[in-house]
Amino acid sequence: MAQPSSLLQPAPPAPNAYSSPVSVIGPQFCAPYPVDLSIVRKVLTLSDGNFAVTDVNGNMLFKVKGKVLSLHDNRVLLDSAGNPLVTIRRKIMSLHEKWHVFRGESTDFKDLLFTVGRSSVIQLKTTLNVYLASNTKEDVCDFKVKGSWLERACVVYAGESSTIVAQMHKKHTVGSVLVGKDKFMVTVYPNIDYAFIVALIVILDAINADDDVDVSLEQRKKPKVYTVPFFLHISWHNQVPSSDAASAKNPVVRRVLLDGAGNPIATLRQKVMTAHYKWQIFKGESTEAEDLLFSAKTSSILQLKTKLDVFLGSNTKEEVCDFKVKGSWLDRSCVVYAGDSDTIIAQMHKKHTAESILIGKEKDNFMVTVYPNIDYAFIVALIVILDEINHAGQNQN
Repeated sequence: MAQPSSLLQPAPPAPNAYSSPVSVIGPQFCAPYPVDLSIVRKVLTLSDGNFAVTDVNGNMLFKVKGKVLSLHDNRVLLDSAGNPLVTIRRKIMSLHEKWHVFRGESTDFKDLLFTVGRSSVIQLKTTLNVYLASNTKEDVCDFKVKGSWLERACVVYAGESSTIVAQMHKKHTVGSVLVGKDKFMVTVYPNIDYAFIVALIVILDAINADDDVDVSLEQRKKPKVYTVPFFLHISWHNQVPSSDAASAKNPVVRRVLLDGAGNPIATLRQKVMTAHYKWQIFKGESTEAEDLLFSAKTSSILQLKTKLDVFLGSNTKEEVCDFKVKGSWLDRSCVVYAGDSDTIIAQMHKKHTAESILIGKEKDNFMVTVYPNIDYAFIVALIVILDEINHAGQNQN
């Protein structure tokens, strides 16, 4: 494989630069000098090979093979000879947009190299936490990515420090604009695994990608509007001994959220015997505690208008909610906020049509606007819970 050329005028290394190689993917990708990588992303295609990585002299170093339509949205980073170095795999049903990176073409966790996820659900600018496979507790990240992906101005830091290990800078050319290519440079500091940095850039692109890969910066700032179809399998379970009369009066209500192909995404389960009408949401068809994604409950026992507190599965103390829903369900005008802030992440608005008026209550048509980078399956799950809470005891058929 061609070795990358050093910069003619390399950027000075960070004050606490690594004096020995930091190998994540392989020691052969650690150079004792700064490495400048040129990355070309074909913005008008979703075909395989939409990434090409070269050195400053144009020598091919890496390619990316995409599997855009797979369930887990896998990508494979290849060396210049086409050999697979790592498989980059999205974790489904993750609010923090989590990605796992495995050695070669494996997706077995014994081959896990590192994990990447958003530092928070709501972000104005990119912030990612990176955990090496040996960091199983994930209390403190090993690397952090900060900056603006849209402006191609992200920086990779060592942990929570100010030590820079790599940084991006945009490169515009007339040719790149004409042929629909997005070209930028990445400076990797001495002794840092530059294949690892390329894998981080692939994940950055995947996280920030819109459905339309050719939208402008102004269009990217606008919220996306989704018409929300409910794909629900409804069942009732009396999961208590028949001798327990008190519990028998409180059957456990379950709803399963399915995707368009009928695959179970999440199980929504009412918690019995709670004053605040609580629901728990689990991954897939599970109801095991380790698969808990989030919980939702009414903020108070008596409510004139809808108010729900939402707690992620990791928020075990539930002292402060991660999301809050406020508004009027009857008017279909609920709004979802980030925590106790005034930051809106989704909102409902009623849509009247001649058809819905003619057939009355059998047709309830409304819209939900989900803001950029928010998990809209999560929002749909909240809407199902809202409907259940507001129709308690009336729709048991």
